[in-house]
Parts: sequence; structure tokens; C-alpha cells
Amino acid sequence: MVAKRERERDMKTTDYIARLLYNAVAKGEGLSLRLDGSEPTKGYVVGLASYEMRLRGNAYDLVRAWVKRTREQIGYITSVDLVLGAWIDGDHIYFDVSEIILDRTNAIDFGHANGQLAIYDIAAGETIRLDCE
Repeated sequence: MVAKRERERDMKTTDYIARLLYNAVAKGEGLSLRLDGSEPTKGYVVGLASYEMRLRGNAYDLVRAWVKRTREQIGYITSVDLVLGAWIDGDHIYFDVSEIILDRTNAIDFGHANGQLAIYDIAAGETIRLDCE
């Protein structure tokens, strides 16, 4: 019975996260959410190289499937602050797993190490292009 309730809660959270990410990119915005659906309020969002999906167009079923699969893959990781994110660059929509890093220099270094084009400063609400750093 407990396992069934946990599965139902996880499905609701998956739907919640997928819906918020889908709606954000439909409005031309980006968004990062923790695995529990909460939004980080400080630090720098830095993508992890191996967890990125790029789409043209915004199909909800693909977003939901990616959120479900990714939450299952990384849900056991508790040693770092991970978020699921969506952002737009030109005609492409990116969905990725990112780490929240509090120190700007460490975030920039981590971004370079992961081959990222940019990181995001949550407090300032600004994208920091790494090709300029």
C-alpha cells in the first residue's frame, strides 16, 4: 500500500514538473525545478553534459517521458543540488539536468568542464555566456 502511494505521488510530481517545463517553453521562457518540483532561489545553474535533450517544437508527451525517465535515473543522487531545466536557444528547446553551484568561479569552471555554452545566475536572472569568460 505504501509503495502504491509513493508511485502515485511520484507520478503527480512528474506530471507537475513536466507541465511547468512545457508551459515555460511554450511562453518562450526557461525554468529549473528540483526533483520535488520546487524552484531554486540562489546559485548558478550549470548543465551536466550527459543529460541533455534537444527538440524542435514542444511536444508535451516527449517532455513528460523525459522528466519521468530522468527522475528515475538521478533520483537517488542526494550529494548535490540537481534540477531539471528547460531553456530556449534560437529554434531549439533544451531539456537538461543541471547542478546548482553557489560560487560563480566554481560554476564557470564546472560549466567549461561540461562543455556548456552558458550558465544561469538565479539571483540576477541572467545568462552568463561561457565563451566570453
